[in-house]
Amino acid sequence: MAVELSTNGFQAARGIAALQAITGNLDIAGGAVFLNEAPLSDLQLMPGSGVKQAIGADEYPLFHKVSRNAQANLYARAILEEKPYPLKGLVVAGSNPVLTWPNAGRVREALSRLEFLAVIDPVMTATARQAHLVLPCASFLGGDELWDSSHISLEPRIGLAPRICNDGGLPTHWEIWREIAVRMGHSDSFPWSTEEEAITFRLKALELTYADLRDMPEGYAYHRWTAKKYEKEGFDTDSGKVEIYSDLLKRHGYDPVPTYAEPAESPLSTPDVASLFPLVLTTGARRLEYLHSRFRNVDSLRSRAPEPYVEIHPATAESLGVKDGDMVLVETLRGSIEVRAKRTPSILAGVISMSHGWDEANANVLTDDACLDPVSGFPGGRCLLARIVRR
Repeated sequence: MAVELSTNGFQAARGIAALQAITGNLDIAGGAVFLNEAPLSDLQLMPGSGVKQAIGADEYPLFHKVSRNAQANLYARAILEEKPYPLKGLVVAGSNPVLTWPNAGRVREALSRLEFLAVIDPVMTATARQAHLVLPCASFLGGDELWDSSHISLEPRIGLAPRICNDGGLPTHWEIWREIAVRMGHSDSFPWSTEEEAITFRLKALELTYADLRDMPEGYAYHRWTAKKYEKEGFDTDSGKVEIYSDLLKRHGYDPVPTYAEPAESPLSTPDVASLFPLVLTTGARRLEYLHSRFRNVDSLRSRAPEPYVEIHPATAESLGVKDGDMVLVETLRGSIEVRAKRTPSILAGVISMSHGWDEANANVLTDDACLDPVSGFPGGRCLLARIVRR
């Protein structure tokens, strides 16, 4: 499970990186290898092009500076409380917020308050069902996509995953977004008439074209890894060195060294809540068959993992009178869902675990969007208090 999806996630990741540095495991084979992604031309509209400051840029300035993204966990606040400004419309693509964002009840309420909600998706998702407009689009099999192996290979390559099938003739994501950009007056920023031209533009720094990559099924090797590049190039820090103590973090008011803070909701920080909700809930566990909320409409995968369940240690289940396969109600301060119990000795007693992405048992009904990681703004989906009631 992703370490960053907790209220200590950023500092936990820093702690891991610090241990890698202290033990000499930076940029060596078998260690934390530093690889660059392919230098692609950017398609993003820059500030000054009539684009408002990203939501979350004030609250999470370092996250915004590095990622250049808004913090979507604050969208519900922007809609419901108009902070930092009113958010009246939303176009959702490549996402299913109702099932994958924290505090799903609040997300649903926020989406229902929008003056306009459009969803671009090949599937009628839980979010699409709440939209004013659904734009069906081609799946990943129906369009051309670039892939980059820099996260899994010492010889990073960029390649083209070509269109395989699009029997319905549906538009690709790129075609829809280009049409939206043109109609909103941004045609100068999106001058390409075809996706092939746009991909060629993105490959400019590599002196490649769409046609070049199409004829390279193995991809193009754009970088060869060499060990310990930092000995010549240093690090992208104020000092040019590894900084276990970070002046940059300190200047922004964050702990300069990796520091643990008890979650806002836990047996130690909120014993009164723990007296009513005595179990520790972790959500987001992955199933091999699915990716977030995707692929549950694929019969062959659904037959392997037909329904959601909550994992519970046999001793905990015994104390609650819960048998394997019983239907139970899992409750937190945010809401409750009904799901089948699965007894397993592989989980710690007193802890329960659920995977997310299930429409019929949405784990994010239980999660919290109020207490976020102070640096990244990521939610604490791994550290919640809950209780189980036998049905």
